[in-house]
Amino acid sequence: MSNNSNSLIHLLFAMLLVLSGCCCGDNVDCDKCPEHIDCLVVPPDNPPVSTVLLPSNIKMLKFRGDLAEINFRLDDDWQLDTFWLTETWTSVDGTSYGPQDSVIAQKVLHATNWIEEITYTVPPSKVQYYSTITLTGYVRDNKGQQASASVFINVLPDLGTGEPYDTTVYSGCNDTIYSILTGQNYNFYFLGRTNKETNPLNFDLGESSSGSFQAILTTPNQPGIDSTIVMTNSLAFNYDSLTWTTTWQAYVTSNQIDDRSQPLSVGDIVIVKRATASQFAILRICELFPGPGTAWIRFEYKYTHEF
Repeated sequence: MSNNSNSLIHLLFAMLLVLSGCCCGDNVDCDKCPEHIDCLVVPPDNPPVSTVLLPSNIKMLKFRGDLAEINFRLDDDWQLDTFWLTETWTSVDGTSYGPQDSVIAQKVLHATNWIEEITYTVPPSKVQYYSTITLTGYVRDNKGQQASASVFINVLPDLGTGEPYDTTVYSGCNDTIYSILTGQNYNFYFLGRTNKETNPLNFDLGESSSGSFQAILTTPNQPGIDSTIVMTNSLAFNYDSLTWTTTWQAYVTSNQIDDRSQPLSVGDIVIVKRATASQFAILRICELFPGPGTAWIRFEYKYTHEF
């Protein structure tokens, strides 16, 4: 059935309700409804849906000047009205700069389903290396409801530009976080390489098992200061040969960034980033000791910092 036919049926429903004087739903007035006329319920207007079809992973790595192909699928139960695309730039330190929710494309739609194909060019200049460009596709229906979906383009440095940060290595699996179930030394401070169980505002990671030892890492609950966690393994990330750039790539392309890890296994790799800095700590889990009496996570780690 065509979109015009759907709209006509909706209009006829509304006219019949007005002519019959019948209020449907919770306010049915049966005295005003002739017995041979049934109350007709106009379907509610649900919000439209904006879905990213392309790319399959909404986080991409691109060089400056590259093209990014993006397809948004737009659906509505009544009728789509307008699509628009916005652009926002965020530096590697989390600072907003350049375009901020700037509208860079707009289109009027007359359909219930639509695929909008976007070809975006990563700016060849002005955008900083390691920036995140957020492209958000918004859609509004003819009832005023709207929805959105976003794609994130992380900007690679030009080849040959070198590493922006140095890396310090602590090998040998000599660092330990004890389980919170033991009540001691269950926090860890990367730069000082110490446990800070008495000062929760001064640690980067803590162990947070509940009931029984599961080897779960968490970050402090401080908005704007919390570290964030990405879990990976040797199949996806080379711990021995990591650089700041490869660590950044693994972090920004993950769809599982959180302030809490899943239960860990030996060999897992945990990438931790501070929200207020472009620095990382990378842990490789060497040993899990579940007790009895005490329990711990033993690991080796590297952290990045300025030269």
